[in-house]
Amino acid sequence: MPTTTTALADLQFGPEYTAYTQERSIELNAFAQSGVAEIDANLNALAAGQGGTYDLPFFKDLTKTDPNISSDDDSVIGARKKITTGMQAARLHMYNQIWSSSDLARALIAADPMDAIARLTAQYWATWSEKMIIQTALGVLADNIANDSSDMLVNISTINDASGGAAARKLQVSTLIDGLQTMGDAKNDIAAIGVHSIVHASLQKQGALLEHYDLETNALNFETLMGKRVIVDDSMPVTVESINDGGGAANKTVYTSILFGSGAIRLGAGAPKQAVATVRDEKAGNGGGVEDLIERKHMIVHPIGFKWLNASVAAVPGATSAELATAANWDRVFNRKNIPLAFIKSRLS
Repeated sequence: MPTTTTALADLQFGPEYTAYTQERSIELNAFAQSGVAEIDANLNALAAGQGGTYDLPFFKDLTKTDPNISSDDDSVIGARKKITTGMQAARLHMYNQIWSSSDLARALIAADPMDAIARLTAQYWATWSEKMIIQTALGVLADNIANDSSDMLVNISTINDASGGAAARKLQVSTLIDGLQTMGDAKNDIAAIGVHSIVHASLQKQGALLEHYDLETNALNFETLMGKRVIVDDSMPVTVESINDGGGAANKTVYTSILFGSGAIRLGAGAPKQAVATVRDEKAGNGGGVEDLIERKHMIVHPIGFKWLNASVAAVPGATSAELATAANWDRVFNRKNIPLAFIKSRLS
């Protein structure tokens, strides 16, 4: 009797499937949907070509000196100023994931198995790209603490009991104002703040969030804090740090929240030679046979104003999430005010 089961090998994983999953993964990425992470056509072009690290030249700001004072003396030549350049650098990361057909068995009973698989794998890559964005931002923070006097960070987690106690250590409106102020008069460039769900719950209890609903469905679209869109993600870092807040040093739970400007993170996608493939191993499963679905991604996640140094990476074609967050792999090349990122460390007690 012929089987009616749809096998992976029966499905056509062509360019349309690849384009669809790429589009869906962007739609599911909260950072992309909020506008703080944007597809960059230039990075797409670079990622589709050769090489692994790409120089991104930029013009530096003009020197803020007083202008010349005009005169009618033609023998006086005005002092000339020049514009100088700097160099960012972005890294192409090459990843893949392999799923066994047994993991997709539930999807394969759907009316359209191709669509079901695309939705499942797109969610996986969306989650991974969100994690890359967070870990990249943490690498920027680590570099900032190590090399730039923490001028992008407001740390209220260490406030002692005599200076306000637990209430002063919580993320609140006044803390956000301090975080924005690390950018000086460029603070209006910040568009969103990423927080852990526990910090989000604390803000809800404070009544600090403004809810925005869909006018047609009345469904909650998003929330804002002082007009900044709130992105809730449990991949936001939670660390245990030894802190003395008045009663001696002890381990305390610290939450790091990240302030993002629009387009603070630039995204690029390359074109692997074979983006999607299926393989059947007849010997696997003790002869029962196993099918695998393989997807490959070439990705660039680049924070504006930084250079990727590739100083602490074990595998040349890409970086692990821990390596993305390593200070030695990043160097700031923009002035502080031109970096649309800031960080807040807080506690709940």
